[in-house]
Amino acid sequence: MVRLEPESSRSSLLSQLFWFLLWAAAVAVALFLQPDPRGHGTHTQLGLPPCPSMLLFAKPCPGCGMTTSFVAMTHLDFAAAWQAHPFGPPLALGWTGTALLAGWCWWMRLRLRLTRAADYAAVALALLFFGFGIARFALAPNHPGGPPGGARRAVIVGVLLVSLRLDGCRSLKDKRRVIRSLLERIRREFSACAAEVADQELWGNATIGLSCVTNDAIHAESILQHIVDLIDARADVSIDGMHRDLLRY
Repeated sequence: MVRLEPESSRSSLLSQLFWFLLWAAAVAVALFLQPDPRGHGTHTQLGLPPCPSMLLFAKPCPGCGMTTSFVAMTHLDFAAAWQAHPFGPPLALGWTGTALLAGWCWWMRLRLRLTRAADYAAVALALLFFGFGIARFALAPNHPGGPPGGARRAVIVGVLLVSLRLDGCRSLKDKRRVIRSLLERIRREFSACAAEVADQELWGNATIGLSCVTNDAIHAESILQHIVDLIDARADVSIDGMHRDLLRY
């Protein structure tokens, strides 16, 4: 399905090097993440918002679970990877194989050329992937773990957990002053519940938990994002990590 052709210079094969480096960067990031036990939403550990399909319809889009599956594969948890998304393990293995081959060919000054059979296989795989995703969306009344009723939800609870670094604090007294000011502003501006939930004994670090309640998932996500923006704009704290989620009742 591929042909190897010699090249005189590696500079003409930079796309192959980029493919290998992209894979290596994805693996490096995945090793620092933990697969979400729900089977989706692992990407929110990077500060990214939840899937719009889950927000609007409480149903998985075709790609829901792919990040979780890839992260599980890097942790060698094949059962969790398959459960998160059946296409995750074969695509992760395929990406790994092609990335390693591309890196080796770049080093050996060999150009990878796909044959027509490879093009047909890629098109067939794409059709299967999206066909499965559309069928999963259509057949699932709501995503596992959520209550029945599709997108209609009486209560949406937005939850945000933020790990902070406080480089300017030299004592617990300094830390309490900074955290108290931050939490009071969040409560005042967003009517959100906010509290320090971990690392209370460390003056250089803090973990705060926040929540908001509304009847609209997009509104809840907007509130959480504005809270993140507020924290990120402060000079006396810096975000070290975060996780956010939406709970539907």
